[in-house]
Amino acid sequence: MSRGDYIRFVVAFLLLYVALRFTMGYLLRSPTAYIVSLLSGCEYGGETVVCGYEEYRIVPECTGIVSISLLLALLFVLPLSSERKIRAAVLGSIFLYILNVLRVYALIELTQSIFAFDLVHAFFWLTSPVLVILYVLWLLK
Repeated sequence: MSRGDYIRFVVAFLLLYVALRFTMGYLLRSPTAYIVSLLSGCEYGGETVVCGYEEYRIVPECTGIVSISLLLALLFVLPLSSERKIRAAVLGSIFLYILNVLRVYALIELTQSIFAFDLVHAFFWLTSPVLVILYVLWLLK
């Protein structure tokens, strides 16, 4: 990748992240909380999941928009056909949303038993970008 590709990637990522955060991030908060509450057996509270005395607020980043923005920005600069980029964007975005719902569910379940929210949260949050990069590398094969 050339220096221009890196600049295009960064600009695309920032623009996509801001656009998705203030649209899809807010639209998907409530459905994410609802699905997680169904999986966990906890109470659904609009944009929160309540488990016992703990309340977990679902923020836009819980919907996978950071990973989705990263994926879309990478696809933007890669030398792939338009058809392949669109297919990869749609399938990858759906996969990342589902992955993030499962990530939030696992985070809630694990922190109910080990009380290490910040550590578990950081670990799970960092796995999504790694999966995006592996997915893009697979696309380039």
